[in-house]
Amino acid sequence: MNVTSHGESTLDEIEKLELDFFEVLSAPIPRIVWKENRRYQNSKFLKFVENANKQKVIKRMINKITGIPDVNYAKMWHVLILSAFPEKIKDSVIALGDDIICFSDRDDKITPSFIQKYKIDYIICFGYGRILSQDIIKIVPCINIHGGYLPQNRGPNPNLWSWINGTKKGVSIHYIDKGIDTGDIIVQKEIEFREPITLQSSFDQIVNECTELFASEWPNIRSGMSTRTRQIGKGTFHTMQSQEKLTELLENGGLDMPISEFCQKAKTILAQ
Repeated sequence: MNVTSHGESTLDEIEKLELDFFEVLSAPIPRIVWKENRRYQNSKFLKFVENANKQKVIKRMINKITGIPDVNYAKMWHVLILSAFPEKIKDSVIALGDDIICFSDRDDKITPSFIQKYKIDYIICFGYGRILSQDIIKIVPCINIHGGYLPQNRGPNPNLWSWINGTKKGVSIHYIDKGIDTGDIIVQKEIEFREPITLQSSFDQIVNECTELFASEWPNIRSGMSTRTRQIGKGTFHTMQSQEKLTELLENGGLDMPISEFCQKAKTILAQ
């Protein structure tokens, strides 16, 4: 990728063609894309597609654009589950005939040598408090089950911040990339909460919704039939330090008080 003198990114012509080609390949009905967008009818693009087919580089281009390592969907997988509650999702993985290894963020850090030693084919994160290194996500596909409606409330405790900031509430499953909760969306669901609502009851419902969403989508992911959508918009991001002021409130009844009362107190504390 080139950078202009003004600091703006520009794509090389070949990269533009690759992106166009990927859009066609990933469309639900490629013929509609071809028919309705005239830029796919120009001679350069048609020649590019012809050469790509001859050289059998379609897979290489997709991997280059998405950054996802190659996956063999035909064999049995060794799936690494990194989670505070692996019991919520492990049965869905085992049901399709794959082996699992479960770790939490209290266990040793995951390294490339660990991935190679145990021949890990796929990583699923769910309530995992550590950030996977680039060395990991470059060699094995990784997804995250996130308790928020991305791109809002990236980072830890998305449910907490969705209430305080009044943002959309839901759950998302996404690919892990070099950012924090910035990877392409596989599937997400907006949630309506059951009354009476407390921070604890809403968290419990979020965990259950994550579990159900994963159970329904995992067969698509496992078979290579899942979709992916780039996150749109800047979104919001929080860290553990962001909620330090709320520690006393959370430890002294905040989890179980009515959500409206909690939000009012939390906003007052954060404004100080």
